[in-house]
Amino acid sequence: MLLVVDRARLPDDWPTNKGSSAFWEQLGRTVATFSYLEDMMARAWFGLTATRQFEDMEQAEAAFPQWEKALKESLTDSLRSLTDKLKRSFNDDDRVPDEVAGAFLARLEELRVWRNALCHGAWQDFREDDTVGLRYFRRGDAGPEGLEDHLSVEILCAIRTATADLTADLVDILSAAGVRFPGTALPGAAVTDYMRHHRN
Repeated sequence: MLLVVDRARLPDDWPTNKGSSAFWEQLGRTVATFSYLEDMMARAWFGLTATRQFEDMEQAEAAFPQWEKALKESLTDSLRSLTDKLKRSFNDDDRVPDEVAGAFLARLEELRVWRNALCHGAWQDFREDDTVGLRYFRRGDAGPEGLEDHLSVEILCAIRTATADLTADLVDILSAAGVRFPGTALPGAAVTDYMRHHRN
């Protein structure tokens, strides 16, 4: 194969050699915070759906195969799929007030476009003020919708903070619903204890 790129002459850290280390660090931390949110969303969905009450055991057993399938899928779900699952679990669960669920989902929708843009956009036009141009297209009803902006360390930090706050709010929502957040020792009924109690 003909090699036209002289790799030995590429700058250190190429293709992230332009822009400050602070910018790239903040970008990495922001993307990682979104990943953490996705993991917490999958846990929240599990916590809510695993403790859902049915009228009788026959109804619960009939719902189990579909729930088990959805549980396995949640391990590889995208943020959009996790959002849809969480929305359905909120709708099916009267322990979470509609206004609380609605406010959470509205903030999630606002942040979701940033998650995809930061992960899949093209970074270009590095300026002296340490802002970097982001070119990203998302699917719209009328075709691709462009999102092009210059982001700074401060903007990335604000997005990361909002994402971390949303994650903490999700833990609070489950706790308020009386479910111990899966994987923690927070207040609320553990999923295993809940299942044992309602089976008996």
